[in-house]
Amino acid sequence: METIKAMNLRRLVALTGALLAASAPAVRADSDSDTFPVPFVVRGFQANSSSPFVVTIDGIVTGVWQRLLGPVPSTTLGTIPSAVGFGGGGCQLEYSQDRIVTQDGSTLTFDVYGLRCVPAASPGAHVTTGSYSIVGGTGRFGNGPGGVGTVSIDSRADGSAFISISGMCQGGACGSIKRP
Repeated sequence: METIKAMNLRRLVALTGALLAASAPAVRADSDSDTFPVPFVVRGFQANSSSPFVVTIDGIVTGVWQRLLGPVPSTTLGTIPSAVGFGGGGCQLEYSQDRIVTQDGSTLTFDVYGLRCVPAASPGAHVTTGSYSIVGGTGRFGNGPGGVGTVSIDSRADGSAFISISGMCQGGACGSIKRP
């Protein structure tokens, strides 16, 4: 017989999956219908909470990840019980709006819908996994870019953080990020 904790965890996982799948809006059509979506990969690192969150787009363009709004959290969805070597944690849904500013001043703006889990043993640390939707761009990313994919952020108790974004981008100059 399934325990109440196991049933709640199963419900939490199912609800989270459904919410993440439903939260990424449809990609809007670009004015240039010949523009096909291109792969979009961002990786980044922040040394501490007061240093910039430096990222690279497709390993070529360097920029800084900035939070514009949020995170806007829900109430706690559930807790993960402790186990040997793991102190447990709590999880909740969250929304944020973020952007990347590249070296030339161009920007890409994202809506991020995710699930943030905070380990009980590491106050200040959290892992967020979610979906992104590109909602705007300027400069090299102007002309209405769009795109969707996944984002994962690992924020450590010491203030350092890692980010990984994988998905697609369409429109604007997303397709012009190519190796020279």
